[in-house]
Amino acid sequence: MDLAACGEKSIPDSLLSLIKKKHEEKSVDIGGGGLDVKWRVINWKLDDSVENRKRLSKAVAIFHVSI
Repeated sequence: MDLAACGEKSIPDSLLSLIKKKHEEKSVDIGGGGLDVKWRVINWKLDDSVENRKRLSKAVAIFHVSI
């Protein structure tokens, strides 16, 4: 199965519950709409669109901040 071709997927409820718990522990306000968390595998070699380049750039920035 090619995960890059699958598109967005919702994360399992068990992981979503864990994220919510972490937000509560840190007193982070997630707003009234709740969390809508999805994941996606991006292969820039197969799809080097501007949209995917922006996503990859944001992901890299997140890792640089968290290190």
